[in-house]
Amino acid sequence: MDLKKLIVLIIFFIFGGLSISYYIGLISYTPNMSFSRFWLILGIVLIVMGFFYLKFDTKLLSYIPKKFLIIFTSFLIIGFSFFLVTEAFIYKTGSEKDNTPTDYVVVLGAGLIGDRISTSLQLRLDAALEFHSIHPEIPIIVSGGQGPDELLSEARAMKDYLIEKGIDPNLITMEDKSTSTYENFMFSKELISNKCSKTPIKVTVITNNFHQFRANMIAKAQGFEVHGYPGSCHPYSSLNFHVREFPGVIKSFIFDR
Repeated sequence: MDLKKLIVLIIFFIFGGLSISYYIGLISYTPNMSFSRFWLILGIVLIVMGFFYLKFDTKLLSYIPKKFLIIFTSFLIIGFSFFLVTEAFIYKTGSEKDNTPTDYVVVLGAGLIGDRISTSLQLRLDAALEFHSIHPEIPIIVSGGQGPDELLSEARAMKDYLIEKGIDPNLITMEDKSTSTYENFMFSKELISNKCSKTPIKVTVITNNFHQFRANMIAKAQGFEVHGYPGSCHPYSSLNFHVREFPGVIKSFIFDR
């Protein structure tokens, strides 16, 4: 086996193994973590590609028309470049905290574990508490419905958490019908419009850093003037959620208008 072939094989097997190991770590941390299976599938594909390369080497490529290879490679490069640019916007938006005073704060819900607040949701709520310490007069909307595995609505759990931390209950409004980010803003807009007639309405959107770019995009499409104040996310799951946001951004750009 020549050195070039050995290096390619090592790359396939190392990255395949790392991907599967990451999947195992994710499900050990949270058994039902969304998008985690992507890493298992990616790892298996990379290892299979390594064995395939080991058996057939590059001679197999000589049977594929050159034009097809050029087109496929071009699409691959364009697609990967688009992925990197999108991820750069996701990362940049999620790293910038805008503490401009606004008309409302909208805190987006995340999954509950029964009736307990998940890590992702707590980090959003802690960011809301941080922003509230800067602008304690701004009313807060906690937005999130009740999922099939949740014992109460996310909005109810969020309000209880904020009250427990000392926020005046009269400042907090619950939006407890939404099941998606798009609905978060659609239903929150209905609540705000009943109390505020100005246009555009300025809102501070609070969610996790990986979700901030998409949340801002959807809020702007709903007609809000948007300022983001992102919370953090668990370091180990950060890669998973940042990569997951890429198809989420594409879906929201097409459908959540």
